[in-house]
Amino acid sequence: MEARAIADLVSKLIAKGDLRGAERALLEARTQAETEKDTKALEYVLSELIELYGMFDPPLWAKAEELSEERERLIPSAYSNLQTAMIFHHGVQDYRRAIPKLEEAIKQGKDQLDDKTVYTALSLLGEAHVKLGHTDKAAEVLNQLEEMVASKKSFVAGDETCFLEELRAQRLLSDRVARLASTLASVCRDPAFKDRLRALATEA
Repeated sequence: MEARAIADLVSKLIAKGDLRGAERALLEARTQAETEKDTKALEYVLSELIELYGMFDPPLWAKAEELSEERERLIPSAYSNLQTAMIFHHGVQDYRRAIPKLEEAIKQGKDQLDDKTVYTALSLLGEAHVKLGHTDKAAEVLNQLEEMVASKKSFVAGDETCFLEELRAQRLLSDRVARLASTLASVCRDPAFKDRLRALATEA
């Protein structure tokens, strides 16, 4: 089945609330992709399954993690590592497990000259350190983000917002948070994140 066809089928099943039906369709597509040794199709199906498992009530994070690690082996990259880290960070909120995976993504991203992935991973790493009370390490991460912004590296402005908000909530490095938020607000394209950055830039 072609990617567009499977995407349409899965979307319809999800819209009807038939998550198990969507899972079956994707598992069949996975088998076909593996049989045909179609790496691109397999990556797509794994990503769709991971997203689907996050929709279950309760979410099936163990399955999502297993598939994300398979995706890392299939497509070795900083971004693949970041995607697994995001399951730990956003999904199960296990910041201790997220940290080494984020550090791995940052190292690999620097090796691969993937600045966007490095920036996003640093933003999540900083947030995780604040959540765990690692203030010195959070400050080190802020240093790196400031350097990337000053050097006009490639990044998505807005990815760092939650980290900066966590720093502000803990009353940490407030002046630096405000300065960086002001700079980022001027280049952020997402209206919601732009407003949040503006608030960080102006809050006392």
